[in-house]
Amino acid sequence: MLLEVSGLKKGFGTGSSRLEVLKGVDLSMKKGELVALMGPSG
Repeated sequence: MLLEVSGLKKGFGTGSSRLEVLKGVDLSMKKGELVALMGPSG
């Protein structure tokens, strides 16, 4: 395994205006694999 991520979270802002954009993402990549995360904005 080249890269392994478990329970990844990412958010922007603070308090009641906080927006969680990634919640509990699990990802594993092997050598030579190409991975992209895409959302509504591309």
